[in-house]
Amino acid sequence: MNETKIIAKNKTEPNIGNRFVAGLVDYIIIFGVTFFLIFTFGEPNDEGGYSLNGLPGLIPIIFWLIMTVGLEIGFGATIGNSLVGLKPIPKNGTNRKLTFGESFKDIYLTQLICSFLDWSEL
Repeated sequence: MNETKIIAKNKTEPNIGNRFVAGLVDYIIIFGVTFFLIFTFGEPNDEGGYSLNGLPGLIPIIFWLIMTVGLEIGFGATIGNSLVGLKPIPKNGTNRKLTFGESFKDIYLTQLICSFLDWSEL
């Protein structure tokens, strides 16, 4: 008897609107917490603003990592993705949670690409 291995594959659909809303929700939370930390624990700088210096300056980066990569690998989706019903899956379409490397690469590369865009020309 031949046994066949069945791999559950998810059908993916283009849903750019939901992805935009999910990202917007996630980054409103991330920037909100970051601004709160800067204005609560930051020190005045020479430009009239506030800065987080030393180890407290790592808190927003760690929070960003937890809110994006941590939630994706721990719960299968970020808060924004959960609200709009999205679930990130690996590129091969198997129904499993992303690994740390897959999630980090996806989110970090998106940030890297966006950092090269000149939004002032829009």
